[in-house]
Amino acid sequence: MECTNLTSITIPDSVTSIETNAFYKCANLPSITIPDSVTSIGASAFSNCTKLASVTLPNNANFTSIPTQAFSSCGLTSITIPDNVTSIGASAFTNCTKLASVTLPTNANFTSISNSAFEGTGIASVTIPASVTSIEKSAFNPCNGLKSVTFQGTIASDGFESNAFIGDLRAKFYATDSTNGTPGTYTENAFVWTKQP
Repeated sequence: MECTNLTSITIPDSVTSIETNAFYKCANLPSITIPDSVTSIGASAFSNCTKLASVTLPNNANFTSIPTQAFSSCGLTSITIPDNVTSIGASAFTNCTKLASVTLPTNANFTSISNSAFEGTGIASVTIPASVTSIEKSAFNPCNGLKSVTFQGTIASDGFESNAFIGDLRAKFYATDSTNGTPGTYTENAFVWTKQP
């Protein structure tokens, strides 16, 4: 259902589920707050909400997944994903070109960043939590504004796709430890990554 005339909405605390395509193409919706009562969000729930600049997710979310294309092609500028979340679906934030800042969950069960999760976003820097064991293809590629990546832990080499990031970041991550990689902060210049001291 298209809802191009919708310019504001309040989701009641009684709502427990936001269904697939619930707000698809609500192109003039500028912000939304998801209440604590929500236990699940469907695929493409907010996809193509091109003016959706602000999404507030509950700190103690009762849902554990950001599903496939949930916020793809939105106008988000930043997002903090609740610590309860354990998975980010494929293309969840793809083509959110204004998305400059993302904070990933820090719980031990957050282990994977799915295919194209942040592809085509404007993220400038990102911290990969120590719990992450898998970064799938195009997870952050292309993100032409991404200049700094901090790995808080190691990742087995078979869990880090070669094109997950633009440039040679994967190669530099495994340059001194070909099995698990080397945690730390890496910065990019002209598609070449350098590990910082």
